[in-house]
Amino acid sequence: MKRGRLLLVFLLPIAFQAWAQEDAYGWSDFLESITTDEENTDSEEWVQYVEELQTLHEHPININTATREDLRRLPMLDDSQIEQIHAYIYLHGQMETLGELRLLPLIDEDTRRALTLFVYARQEKENKSFPLLSNLHGTFSSRLDIPLYYRRGYLDDTYVGNPLYHRIRYQMGNSHRLQAGLRVEKDPGERFYDSYGGYVQFKNVGILSNVVVGDYRAGFGEGLVFGSGTIFSKSNLLGSSDRGIRPMASMSETDFLRGLAFTLRLSKELQLTSLFSYRKVDATLNGDGQVQTFLRTGYHRTLRERATRRDVNSALVGAHLEWKTASLSSQRETSFQDSIPVAEKSSEFHALGSKAEGKVGLTVLYTHFSRSLNPGEMLYRKYFPRGNQFAVAGVNYGYQLYRWAFTGETAYSWEQGGVATLNRIKWTASRQWTVSVLQRYYGKRYYSFGASALSESTGGFNSGGAAGNAGAGSVQNESGVMLNLRGQFAQGWDLAGYLDFFHHPWPRYGMTHSSTGQEGMVQLGSLFSRRHTFMVRYQIKRKEVGDVMEPHHRMKLQWQYTPERTAAGQSRVRESWMWKTIGMLHQVRGSTGVALGEQVQCVVPLSSLGQVDHLRLTALASWFHTETYASRIYFYTPSLYNSSFSIPLYGHGCHTVLCARWRDVARHNVEWWLEARWSSTCFFDRETLSPGPQEIVSRWKKEVQVQFVLKY
Repeated sequence: MKRGRLLLVFLLPIAFQAWAQEDAYGWSDFLESITTDEENTDSEEWVQYVEELQTLHEHPININTATREDLRRLPMLDDSQIEQIHAYIYLHGQMETLGELRLLPLIDEDTRRALTLFVYARQEKENKSFPLLSNLHGTFSSRLDIPLYYRRGYLDDTYVGNPLYHRIRYQMGNSHRLQAGLRVEKDPGERFYDSYGGYVQFKNVGILSNVVVGDYRAGFGEGLVFGSGTIFSKSNLLGSSDRGIRPMASMSETDFLRGLAFTLRLSKELQLTSLFSYRKVDATLNGDGQVQTFLRTGYHRTLRERATRRDVNSALVGAHLEWKTASLSSQRETSFQDSIPVAEKSSEFHALGSKAEGKVGLTVLYTHFSRSLNPGEMLYRKYFPRGNQFAVAGVNYGYQLYRWAFTGETAYSWEQGGVATLNRIKWTASRQWTVSVLQRYYGKRYYSFGASALSESTGGFNSGGAAGNAGAGSVQNESGVMLNLRGQFAQGWDLAGYLDFFHHPWPRYGMTHSSTGQEGMVQLGSLFSRRHTFMVRYQIKRKEVGDVMEPHHRMKLQWQYTPERTAAGQSRVRESWMWKTIGMLHQVRGSTGVALGEQVQCVVPLSSLGQVDHLRLTALASWFHTETYASRIYFYTPSLYNSSFSIPLYGHGCHTVLCARWRDVARHNVEWWLEARWSSTCFFDRETLSPGPQEIVSRWKKEVQVQFVLKY
């Protein structure tokens, strides 16, 4: 019998106590855990990032056969954790359940719970010659949004199209060798479907470990040179940029590259990735035909917006060379685990604590635009990039020794001679406690059109539309140090918190001098019983705005009651019904905002198969009152499949959402969903909403969304 299985016998009491918490953990809980910077939850970048994570959640991978590249797509895992997962499987054989993750010292409880949403454990025989077109599965979805109101822009013909939103998306492939997808989208007010794209991905074709043709994203190192499609959470440092190349599966109109990317496996220790991209992007031009700002909205509703459509050609060439010490991950790819005696495997696994591993990578990026960039002479734009040719290079590095992991990157941009560096140290003290420290320095002269790293600043040159930047923040004109702590200090009690101190040496937008700021957060969660969970979060942020220090105090209270559950593993839907109460507070410079919400979800099985065929009903009712727009509150609302909705609530009113999903599983593993969402917001303190062409001549804002999903 395997030693790992024997250890599980002694861990059964702990595993049973933790079962209730794992069973209660779902997608909404994961979203709560990564959402602390509420100001950015309604941004296009955040929506696309959540959409990408939700796609991974809906298509989980088998942890027993997942490659290093597969696991790198999951932002909650770092290299040391991936290495330990592969080492365990190599030495002890494939996992029977995800409960075995508790045997890995580097996998803390928060990470383990998050992994249950993205991976599963099923014993399979590894087949290196997996046929390219075998075991294909696919997903087709079509969504239509119908507003039950009119904006002034449609009444006076400012908008050239109708107010409907429509998108179609299709994805197909298998988890081993092939992925492909197509998408088209029409925004409200647009006349035609002017956003479209697609991709084809091949994996493990000779020395080519990964090839993507079409639309894709890429990220290397810490993201100082290139890190598209990544959003960072200060609460747990979630969001590693070192995720390689991957297809662009979301509906973003700006945050992607278009062309060819491939990774060559030169040896077990060395691999080379090359990027080629050519796109036309939106931009506003000055009188001389130079680019003032790249646009990220993707809207082409008015004649003025249509005039900025695809004004600039953007070409990009890049490469990433990475060397990594030989490890059990690479041995696992060339050896069958049962060829080594169990006793040898166990002793080798426990000897991993004294084994050091390292990596070094080099990333270079060259970007060319068909028009010259001239951001203007405003003070905060003095060090924005100028010209039409830009080159950046960076060196990333990493070293890990059991519970300690150190990673970082240092980069240099030639256009203005700028330097940037980001370094982090992580200590996994135990399965319950993790401590991280992050240092960053982004020089005011540094700029990379592909950069995406942890940053407080926003409002850069908006280069994401040009080079695929995720917009996590402008990697320029900032330095800072952040301390992060996560852990469990008692049975069923979770603690998370961070402190961040940052400085901007050059004036930002609306400032006349350098500025500083501080931010801190503490979150406490508890599982009182198998049915009750409670969470309280307090966040303080002091940041200068318009030469005045602006302190923000935010608090959130949440209680959830789940009376019944189905057995784990029967379905991705686990609760029979759930009740959630939410209270939020936001105070800034004497202005206070309050919001209260009640959410109920019910799942009604429709067949003897339990919850395979079911009807899911979700309802949210909320009330809000804020004294000014500055004290607005961001509220997550129930959404459709592959969608995310976070709305800013300000003024005085109520917001209501009703969602329904009918799920039916037909023969031959064919499954279809029909979804509908109705939302209504009523403002008690105004008669019209929004200014200009977006004005709604009513205090009510209502909308209906319908979506059809077919899976096979």
